Amino acid sequence: GGDGGKGGKGGKGDVGDDEDGRRQQKGDRGDSNSKGLAVSMTADSTTLKDGIQILKNRDDDKYSKVFSVTAPGTGHVGFMGTLTISRCNEKDITGASGDGEGNPCTAVCGKAKGGKGQLDACYPETEQMAAKYKKEFFDPTLHAKILLPGHQGACNNMCDWQKLKCEKEMHHCTMVLSGCSCEAQQGWDAELVVTATSEGAAVEDHYVVELEKGKGTLVAYAGGAKESVTQTSLLNGARFQAETDPDKSGWKPSYEHVIGMPIPEKSGDFVIVKARFTIKLLWDEKDHAKGGTFDTCNPLVGTQILLSSGKLPGKSSNTNDKAFKDSKFRNKVTQNCYWRGPGCPYVVEEVLVLSELPSMPYATLTINIHKSCVKNNDYWSVEDASMHVDIMDTELAGTVASGGGKADKGPEGALPSIDLTGGKADKGPEGALPSIDLTMPAVSDDLYRSSDSVGSDAPSTS
Repeated sequence: GGDGGKGGKGGKGDVGDDEDGRRQQKGDRGDSNSKGLAVSMTADSTTLKDGIQILKNRDDDKYSKVFSVTAPGTGHVGFMGTLTISRCNEKDITGASGDGEGNPCTAVCGKAKGGKGQLDACYPETEQMAAKYKKEFFDPTLHAKILLPGHQGACNNMCDWQKLKCEKEMHHCTMVLSGCSCEAQQGWDAELVVTATSEGAAVEDHYVVELEKGKGTLVAYAGGAKESVTQTSLLNGARFQAETDPDKSGWKPSYEHVIGMPIPEKSGDFVIVKARFTIKLLWDEKDHAKGGTFDTCNPLVGTQILLSSGKLPGKSSNTNDKAFKDSKFRNKVTQNCYWRGPGCPYVVEEVLVLSELPSMPYATLTINIHKSCVKNNDYWSVEDASMHVDIMDTELAGTVASGGGKADKGPEGALPSIDLTGGKADKGPEGALPSIDLTMPAVSDDLYRSSDSVGSDAPSTS
């Protein structure tokens, strides 16, 4: 996805994120398979090209494939997946965003008799544009699930449809699916699929949302946790200054080091690292509210776990730094945060075979918040942050269960429920397969009201 529409009142786009997206598109992500583990980071080419059709209501038989893997073992197999979707805004449709005219917002949604990139051909970005083009306004609702084609009854209900309304202030919308498990046989295919709906509003056949390239993954894993550790201590406090994006192509964002922890050097087959946190934006209202009207400076939040040999130096890392270039953890989550809301929850997760870990392996949760409308007195804080590490062994049988609360020891081989929002590090029972509900909840509908926008034609921001 590109950036967030025009500059001015709502703020310009996220050039830094576009640059980082292009870095990821140049081939430094790939698929891998090893004992007990299968990973796909290669998105379906047809879905990338054509986008994801927006239906009036969900049809369980109509969806687009995003990632696919084969089950790496027989018996209990756990799955986790992420994907990022962009709704089409003005710059996407007209081809002025970072990915140019090749994106489906331009070539599919914006296609009309006059050629591609026609703003009035696609669904309206705002209520004001809907009135101008005499169309019905809606926020696309995303639906994603993990399925085993031909084996629908093999999986628990955590694999079924999860949904998220992609609000116009968000633009970049990320879904995280975890806690999914299936009774599978080695070699069975598994897919992460997605569809989109208007929830009853009028749609046209060429309405689509865009699958963002270079963001997301589908992981299948067999076995159980041999060692589990959680870290909640912050490296550099909880308050940070947001970055102002100069809207120049060479600009690179810097990611704050928030939580760090060594990865236990234990025998096993692969490691799973998961982090979750909530962002609270501390915007200076005198810069973002004039005459009693609030602007739409809802910044882009990016988060990534970096893998390094030993603790990273300094308090932050620029995306052009060696820390990002050398890290074998590549999964990045991006989603805008509503600055007047109660807080924005995020989840990011990684998986890697132990043989690929560097010496003295160290994981660092990093976060960046930026936008061109950010001012000098705009800060953000991180709340309820934690990072959890599981050393997995394929020889240990595990059963997957959903739930929350603190880690507890269940029956032999049962999964502990782990609360990633706080508490001290604790070790789960050997042989337990970790399953944590990592679905990022949608922001409440009443947070986004057109009266909060500046001016009648203020575009949404990214």
